[in-house]
Amino acid sequence: REQGMSEVDVQRQGDSLLLGGYLEDNARRLALQRYLDGSGVDYRLEARSMEDIRQGVDFILQKFGYRQILSSNADKPGWVRLNGELAEQDERWARIDALLESEVPGLL
Repeated sequence: REQGMSEVDVQRQGDSLLLGGYLEDNARRLALQRYLDGSGVDYRLEARSMEDIRQGVDFILQKFGYRQILSSNADKPGWVRLNGELAEQDERWARIDALLESEVPGLL
């Protein structure tokens, strides 16, 4: 397994492979996809990019006016750490956790 791809799970489904889990960034996801395309293997790539997850989280935070909150990778794949300060925790902030989980594919 290459660096940045250690959290990819591979399962055989009949004559094809199902790849899930997490990759560090979109460049690694693209490299894996190109490798699989060139191998002639029938596959379904469902692995998520932590880069895409962070971008999704940041987009929603900015959309709701939380520009001072930034996301970064947490210790476990699929998780993000939110850093920043809030002037006050309003009702929207209390619901942001559930909103992020429902709107950002792959976020745990």
